Amino acid sequence: MRENIIKRLSELNIEYHVGPVLSTDGVYMETSAVFALAKYRNVEVASLQVISDILSETSWLQAFEQQTVRENSKKAIGVALRPYQKPENSTKECKA
Repeated sequence: MRENIIKRLSELNIEYHVGPVLSTDGVYMETSAVFALAKYRNVEVASLQVISDILSETSWLQAFEQQTVRENSKKAIGVALRPYQKPENSTKECKA
């Protein structure tokens, strides 16, 4: 699953980072819970997150509403849902 996400991000020339995440934000705690449940159930899991805030030593820019973040969020959703989408040239007929 992770390899498929990385491959698709590379194909689309989307910058990404693979590695641990450290945050005090709730969404990351929820992600941790999903990983714990996946380990317990012995199922594959991956996390794809879009970073919206820019934190420096002197300031914190909450950039969630910026156009770039919105566009990257849409790209991330497309990458995540790709394995579940029907092929565009699908011509299967439904027999009644």
